[in-house]
Amino acid sequence: MSYMDVDSENILATLRMAADAELAGLFYTLEDLYERKLWHQLSNTLAELYADPKSRGIRLRVYNRFVSNFAAKINQLQLVRFLLASLDECNGLEEALEYLTTLKKNIAKEEQQALLFVDIQIARFQLKAGQTDSAKEILKTVGDDIDRLDSLDNRINAAYYHTSAEVHKLSADHTAFYRTSLLYLACIDATELSSAEKQTIAYDIGVSALLGDRIYTFGELLTHDILRSLDDTAFAWVTELLFALNAGDLARFDALLAAHKSTAPVLAAQEPFLRQKICIMALVELVFSKPSNGRTLAFSEISAATSLDLDEVEHLVMKALSLGLIRGHINEVDGVVAVRWVQPRVMNKDQIQGMHAKLVAWDDSVRQLSEMIHANGQEIWTSV
Repeated sequence: MSYMDVDSENILATLRMAADAELAGLFYTLEDLYERKLWHQLSNTLAELYADPKSRGIRLRVYNRFVSNFAAKINQLQLVRFLLASLDECNGLEEALEYLTTLKKNIAKEEQQALLFVDIQIARFQLKAGQTDSAKEILKTVGDDIDRLDSLDNRINAAYYHTSAEVHKLSADHTAFYRTSLLYLACIDATELSSAEKQTIAYDIGVSALLGDRIYTFGELLTHDILRSLDDTAFAWVTELLFALNAGDLARFDALLAAHKSTAPVLAAQEPFLRQKICIMALVELVFSKPSNGRTLAFSEISAATSLDLDEVEHLVMKALSLGLIRGHINEVDGVVAVRWVQPRVMNKDQIQGMHAKLVAWDDSVRQLSEMIHANGQEIWTSV
């Protein structure tokens, strides 16, 4: 088969009508590589073509008339990516799913990673088409297959976590969405995302961090560059709210929530839960601010720090204990809580300064002890 058998003249004519000499040059290069059967170089040049925004509108035609004629001869993961880049030009989701299903049938069984990649994309388009149950079944099977593989192309991991996150978002499972989204971000170069994509991800993951019933550590998100995409936007308050929550800053959190909950109905609907969550974080911050040998807290002190009534304090402490945020025991008779451990977390500047002050105080106490022992022990004690 020659290159002319795949209707190259028609494709090149389309490019010439677009008056884009650069893309036309790419097609002349493709023609040469195809005639010489240099499949690897041909695949790389196709990747360059599909990545060029000027190729929009002709990508599906290129796939149908050109790529499909030598599909088995190029890298199968690349082949899937070429089709994915073309599916925006389909007439609806059903046609896109038909393309993906047909491609899956034509991929050899030994190309396991390419098959997994296609399955994930089928699940993604099924979600868009409202076929949620089918998508969940595919993702469960794919997840089991991924667990059995020793190594996997990172693009497949990224696609799997991204699609799984969409499932969790649809079911309003905020904790699962938060964790899966962080795994997705760990698999990609976020600089390759558009500003709109970054802002959407940052907003969604920020809201999930606020509403997740098992999320009380925010370090990985607070230090991730994705949150910077919300700076100087209408949603910058999400980042501020997260930092206020992490610091247990009750007054700041309440002020921000009151000012912005009208623009985020999902937060307004969960206001009682958010109130409990900030109270728990205020308790954790109170414990964290105490020296390790002074973490016996009176109910009255906790009440003042969390703005809760005294009869609500015990329930709050029990909740913090059950979540594993603190360890210790409650003395109901004396009305105190003895804490022996508090969960480590990311600190803001004020918290770091507080930690610095505690280290300075500890250093002073060690120095004073050394001076006392030296003074009392005389020649027995040697100063270091």
